[in-house]
Amino acid sequence: MKRLLAGLAAVAGVGILTASLWTNAEETAPDTAAASPSPNTVIVLEEGKNFRTVIPPQPTQSGDKIEVMEIFWYGCPHCHDFEPYLLKWLENKPADVAFRRMPGIFRESWIPAARAFYTAEALGVFDRMHPALFKAIHEEQRGPSTNEEWGKFFGELGVSEADFARAWDSVEVAKKVREAMAQVQKYGIEGVPAMVVAGKYQTSAGMEGVGSFDTMLKVVSALVDKARTEAKPAE
Repeated sequence: MKRLLAGLAAVAGVGILTASLWTNAEETAPDTAAASPSPNTVIVLEEGKNFRTVIPPQPTQSGDKIEVMEIFWYGCPHCHDFEPYLLKWLENKPADVAFRRMPGIFRESWIPAARAFYTAEALGVFDRMHPALFKAIHEEQRGPSTNEEWGKFFGELGVSEADFARAWDSVEVAKKVREAMAQVQKYGIEGVPAMVVAGKYQTSAGMEGVGSFDTMLKVVSALVDKARTEAKPAE
């Protein structure tokens, strides 16, 4: 924790050199030997096996909708592999579900990627930056490591050097990075990718009763149904 806090202090500094190591991640790997469930498979929720309850429940940002949130890291190969499964699930997302992402921070070297996430949001280029960064790291093996390299990466997205520096070094971005670090601990997340439903339940492909990305998303859908039922007023 002390190392993380020291790293976060650097986030708020101007012109700080940031080391971004794309290895040794707390990654949640699916069991590649596990068979994907058939489309008609009925998921039975089992506490501790395919989901965990978040204690205490955390606030959401979805208003009256059920929040589904992915927690991930750009340097995680499993997060990269999970992305097409997630995008397909989002194509048929229920109307009463609001989806968002949050960068996970388990160690100091994860901070720059989280900083890039919030910088892209602040600059309005997140939809282009998100797939581009996954591609740069995992398909082109050129993950940015220094402020200069991050600036060049954002430049490829059409962001000027001045606009990048203004957002990258902003108090607002630093604050969001600190908040993300704290939230990961509150959700009890142990690895990525992970999914949190309604601020009350979390699951990941590495859990004993999950084992694959397909099953993970079926568990998410079942947790959405659970949250929806719990939100209904008693008759």
